[in-house]
Amino acid sequence: MNAPSLTMAGIVGGALRTVVIDDHLPITSFRLGSTTRRYDRSVGGWVDGETTWVTVTCFRGLARNVAKSIAKRDRVVVHGRLRVRLWRRDDGEHRTSVEVEADFANARGYGDLKVGVAEAVIETLRPIQARYAGLMADAAELDRILAHGAEQARAVSQPKVDEMKRIMGLVVPG
Repeated sequence: MNAPSLTMAGIVGGALRTVVIDDHLPITSFRLGSTTRRYDRSVGGWVDGETTWVTVTCFRGLARNVAKSIAKRDRVVVHGRLRVRLWRRDDGEHRTSVEVEADFANARGYGDLKVGVAEAVIETLRPIQARYAGLMADAAELDRILAHGAEQARAVSQPKVDEMKRIMGLVVPG
């Protein structure tokens, strides 16, 4: 029997939990809350309704990607199979668990992607920028580094330059 599918938008309500089963099957799960909103004429505006909470479970590659890209308080869209489980606590109380086995989970739109890429580039360049600022503040050190680099470049390139001059006839063999 096919389980009903569900697409749900909401906010990640807590830290993600990732486990690896049998050293090869990653599973990531998180709680997703979605609050309905409705227009209330009596207050002349929008009001929050009830929040629906589900546990989202992701497997394999999706589990790895979700673990790296989704965090608490992120807005996400999830699509997957709905599962409702009835169970009993140790004290005998009956409980209901609503779960989504995700086929798709996406936390970011194009705008968020641009911001994320920009932040990653800035963080990657931070040590380079710090080194650059330090070099620009010390002209003597910069001159020493440039002179040393020029010496090394000459040592590597001079034999090839001499060979090219000889081939082109610019140097009379001695």
